[in-house]
Order: sequence, then C-alpha cells, then structure tokens
Amino acid sequence: MNIAAQRLQSLRIDGPKCNTPEEVVRWMGAVQAQDYGQAVWAVAVRMKRPNLAAVEKAIADRKIVLTWPMRGTIHFVPAEDAKWMVETLSYKKASKLSWHQKLLEIDEAMLAKVREVVTAELKGGNRRSRPELMALFESNDLPTGQQRGYLYLSYLAETGVICQGPLDGKQQTFVLLDEWTEPVKLERDEAIAVLTRRYFTSHGPATIQDFANWTGLGITEAKKGLEAVKDALSVERHDDKDYWLSKEVAAHLHPPKGLHLLPGFDEFILGYKDRTAVLEPEHMRYIVPGNNGVFRPMIVLDGRIVGTWARAVKKTSVDVGFAVFPEYTVDASRLEIAAKTYADFLGLPLKIV
Repeated sequence: MNIAAQRLQSLRIDGPKCNTPEEVVRWMGAVQAQDYGQAVWAVAVRMKRPNLAAVEKAIADRKIVLTWPMRGTIHFVPAEDAKWMVETLSYKKASKLSWHQKLLEIDEAMLAKVREVVTAELKGGNRRSRPELMALFESNDLPTGQQRGYLYLSYLAETGVICQGPLDGKQQTFVLLDEWTEPVKLERDEAIAVLTRRYFTSHGPATIQDFANWTGLGITEAKKGLEAVKDALSVERHDDKDYWLSKEVAAHLHPPKGLHLLPGFDEFILGYKDRTAVLEPEHMRYIVPGNNGVFRPMIVLDGRIVGTWARAVKKTSVDVGFAVFPEYTVDASRLEIAAKTYADFLGLPLKIV
C-alpha cells in the first residue's frame, strides 16, 4: 500500500486536475486557508491551469467563500455549502461561552449586541474590513482589546452570521453569509454523510481518526458518517488500521512522480492526524519551527516532503528560495521549473534566491 502516492492522486496534486477553483473546493470538501496568499495557491495547484485571477474571480463571483466551518479555522468552502457546514461543525460549540470569552468578561448579552450591530451594519449587501468592524465595536461600547475583537468575529463566523467577502485592496472584507450565498439546507446526519464521502474520496487513504480530527467531530458521529457511505469507498488494511479511499484511486494507482511546491497549511499534511506517511517525524521541526502552529510551504518529491521553500512577492518579481532537508538531494533545475509554475500563477517574473 503506497499511502503517499494514493494521497497525491486523491488530493489532485498528481494525476487528473480540476478545471475551476469551485471544482477544486467542492472536490476537497474544504481547503484550509489561514494564510490568504498560500490558500489561493492551494486551490490553484490542483487546477489544470493555475491562475490567481481565476481563484479571486471565483471568490468575487460567490462560488467559493472563506469562513470558519470546523476547528475554529478558516477554510475555503463551496458557497452553497457554507451554511450547513458551519451549522454542522461549529455552531453548537460557538453558541456556548468559551473559557477565553469568560476570562475576558465577554458574556451572552455582549455577544447578542455584537450580532445585532454587525447585522445592522452589513445588511443590504454592505462589506466592511476588519479595522472598520473593530471601530464599529468600539463605538458601540464593545471593547476590542486583548483579542476581544477577534473573539467577536470568530463568534459571528462560527454561528453562521458572517463570512469573508472579496479583498478591498489588501484588506479582507466581511459580509453577511445569508446575503452572500444561497445556502443549501441539510439535516445533520445527511450533512455528516456528505462530508464523510467528500473527505475520504479527496483525502484517502485515511483513517476514521484522520476524518474525526479533520472535521472536529466526535469519533461516534464520524463512525456513523462512515457507516452511511462506506459502500461507495474502498478499504485497505495497513499496520493494523483501516484506510478508506475512493474506489477509482484504489483501482488505478499511478506511481508518485514529479516535484511539487505546496503551500503551507496544505491539506497534504494538515488533512491528517497521522502525517508519518509523507513526512519523517524528525523533519516536523523544519515544517513548524518552534512548534508555533505556522506551517511552512513544502517541497514534495515523489510523495515525500523533502524540504521547505519561501517566496517574497514584489512589484516586479517573485523571489523564491529553497531549503532541502540534509538527507535529500533535489536537482536545482527541477526546483526552478516548479517555481516557474508558481511565478506564472502570480503573473510575475521569477527570481531564484
């Protein structure tokens, strides 16, 4: 069983690619997106013709949206699915006061006021940037210091009130989710079944623990979702664990090939609880220096993470540098070819540094 090779195909990094950004996001179920510049590349790297303008047009056209559907983390999701994903994975947790909110003396009355003033401000198709919303909170006697403003926005996103809209210059904007999208309504069991099928089809081979970790669901509900869709999947036994994946990948596996420059926070590593199939444990310190939760962009060679890369986007070029792990050797010309694909995605000349 070649887990790395199978995941490359399932994740649309190797093999067949998608035509549009919305096709990518729908296939993946959700694409992690803490860093906007890396998140748009995470979508584009799975397209036949990676193009930044195409991804940003899909955002502006309301085909994909940025919101917080699971684990308190921002993701790209299909616009029509954003509401039910938030309701299924985040709403119950977000509706209860967290320890952090209590510590900062945020109570239910304050959150109700936050909801009221933001809904009134954004109603009618209005967009506001983060600084504008912070000023709105302060003007309504809702203090924003000590991360209170961030917690207000998290609460609004995780309860399905707001999502992110398109960029205004370099500022991300926020809009009302129900106005920005035309949501599909799914009951909880059906929603979990849909998520389960999408996850194992796009991320397999993966275990039930990987799926529970990805969604933030409890293991009981995760198993219930798998039970509902397992007949549409294949299962393979490896190291005394069941790995579920699409029947197509199971039947038509190609050897892993090529070199890929993946963004930080990519699903190739963050989509799984156990990452040892693609990364040596001793190399994790290079991917997340200081264990600070910030994942660096990755060099992937034949299914293994073999180094990191960095980019600096400038007005007249994009500067790209590489740091290959000591145990590996990667041909410089292959790295430059992969970097050129990234530069073309941005529409900028490439400079290797």
